[in-house]
Amino acid sequence: MTTATSMNTSGFGGSSFKAPRSYSDGIFSRIALYFHRANVESQLEALDDRMLADIGLARCDIPHVVRDVTMVR
Repeated sequence: MTTATSMNTSGFGGSSFKAPRSYSDGIFSRIALYFHRANVESQLEALDDRMLADIGLARCDIPHVVRDVTMVR
């Protein structure tokens, strides 16, 4: 019994590999979440200490709050 195989000889540019949609969606959503968290964190860091105290935060709490509030759903 012989098995015929085909080989893609077009190199890197013509690769026919496609990741499963759910896998690529997961990667893109994690990248989007990273940038969203970075944006929220930088906006909170821009507030002065008095404004942070008004909303019940200390400056050292910002990374923890951002991570907890923007959890993956």
